[in-house]
Amino acid sequence: MYLIPKDLELDTRKEKRTPIIGTILYTHPLISRDYKYFEGITANLSMNGACIYIYQKLQEDIQIEIHGKALGTSQRNALVKWCKRVDEGIYCAGICFLINP
Repeated sequence: MYLIPKDLELDTRKEKRTPIIGTILYTHPLISRDYKYFEGITANLSMNGACIYIYQKLQEDIQIEIHGKALGTSQRNALVKWCKRVDEGIYCAGICFLINP
């Protein structure tokens, strides 16, 4: 069961978040040199970012390549803004979408 951490429940952000549950795949050469894809789940999306649940901790400020129908496009590049452990082997991460070249 995925629970939203208490500090994420009070949403005072200016940008509206839309709850969207969907599967994603993500990769980055720092995570996997052969570009292996890892699974995750979206919790919500906004125009500029998303909250995702993943199964490994990601470093802040690394760029990831993310794929999933929930994103509205086949691929997005994103910057990890934060990543917090919510349970054993489960992390919640905030990502900011980058403009794809």
